[in-house]
Amino acid sequence: MTSPNIPLKVDIQQSDFVHQKTSKLSNDYKIIKKLGAGAFSEVFLIQNRVTGVLDCSKIIQLSSLNDFEGEDIMNEIKTLADMDHPNIMKIKGFYKTNNHLYIISEYLAGGELFDRIVEAHNFNEAQASAIIEQILSAVSYLHKRGVIHRDLKPENIVFESTAKDSLVKIIDFGTSRKLKKGEKLKSRLGTAYYIAPEVLALDYDSKCDIWSCGVILFIFLYGFPPFNGKTDDEIFEKIKKGAFKFPDSPKVSPEVKALITRMLTKNAEQRPSADELLKDVWFSKAKSQPADLEGQALSIQHLKQFKCKYDFQKAILLYFVTFFDLKEEKTRLYNVFKNLDKDGDGQLDRNELKEAYSKNIALFSSEGELDEIFSKVDVNKTGQIDFSEFLLASLDYKKGIKEKELKQIFSLIDKDKSGTLEKSEIAEFFNLTTPDKSNQLNKLMEEADTNKDGKISMDEFFGIMNGFLKA
Repeated sequence: MTSPNIPLKVDIQQSDFVHQKTSKLSNDYKIIKKLGAGAFSEVFLIQNRVTGVLDCSKIIQLSSLNDFEGEDIMNEIKTLADMDHPNIMKIKGFYKTNNHLYIISEYLAGGELFDRIVEAHNFNEAQASAIIEQILSAVSYLHKRGVIHRDLKPENIVFESTAKDSLVKIIDFGTSRKLKKGEKLKSRLGTAYYIAPEVLALDYDSKCDIWSCGVILFIFLYGFPPFNGKTDDEIFEKIKKGAFKFPDSPKVSPEVKALITRMLTKNAEQRPSADELLKDVWFSKAKSQPADLEGQALSIQHLKQFKCKYDFQKAILLYFVTFFDLKEEKTRLYNVFKNLDKDGDGQLDRNELKEAYSKNIALFSSEGELDEIFSKVDVNKTGQIDFSEFLLASLDYKKGIKEKELKQIFSLIDKDKSGTLEKSEIAEFFNLTTPDKSNQLNKLMEEADTNKDGKISMDEFFGIMNGFLKA
């Protein structure tokens, strides 16, 4: 219980928006076209009826699942809901009927990494570095949270857009698991070419993901896997031995060969972590793009100046930066974020932020100021600034959010289309429906409901949001 002398803080997190929706999918989205189908599911391109944002819906037939499979899918939803990394697919919520489960995720229009490999035959080192660095960043983030993917392969890595420099994102967490410290897994999962020797030995941990990344990098540069064969059994025998050769190629540097060799270390205990690999000299040598120092200075100035008077304002802004289509601005800020993120794990820690400020002496005044930035921006209290939190504090809202966007957010909350936001609608939107969250819900209502009639009108909504946007 909160002490009466300490004001209640309502820090809505990105994961709070990812929950079961009570409305019908067809009320919120229109189906555009079918994108694909599996044994028990179909995937459709859908469009939000209010915002026009394109998303994906994976429709799963519940009767085709046993209890364990159903539990695995709900665990996958929970795992992805907690993820906030620019190179991990974002999930947006789910709908459930008696017969079907509808999982909503961001639409990634660029296609599978596998298809680009087939098209290009192989990548040069600059291209390979840009992609594998993103993959390792996501893997580092997952492993720090105790999550193991277990099926990393080019088919499970997708480009955000069709642009040549598009971000890549890891998808399909159906085989993922949360590992306890020191826990070893015993079931064989994964895809033949990418499976690690310790997985075949049925005694493994998160290091198996590093092996898969090594295989992917080898394929990037040579166009075929390091362990090949006509049958799975033949491939598995070669993987168990762990011996492979690099083809002669003047285009492939000794540095990247050394990196691949480290990643494909047969002994998993001696195999480096994603964090260790991201420090490899090859990444700095392969980089070709200079840092955007002007953009970096502007972003850290925004971090310093970011201040919401009300928790309601911050919660609405977090929804906006997380779920609205801001690809151009997100790409710009991602490049800034990446340059600040010195260890490449997809988060900013205190030392990384301090280093950024130390290069801009005019913006840095004290250690206490860093504490203040973290207290404002680190919404989920992990001691790190995640990408959505960075966007929350760095976005230029005067350009990005205007009357149209505010009306759309109001309409998204106003499910019964009454023109006012009821307490129950605020509760559902922010996932504050349980009794233990009633104080947080009351606080948000009190902040925005200025005439105290128990609901939030459009004028009240605009009033509280413009208090931030026009400050």
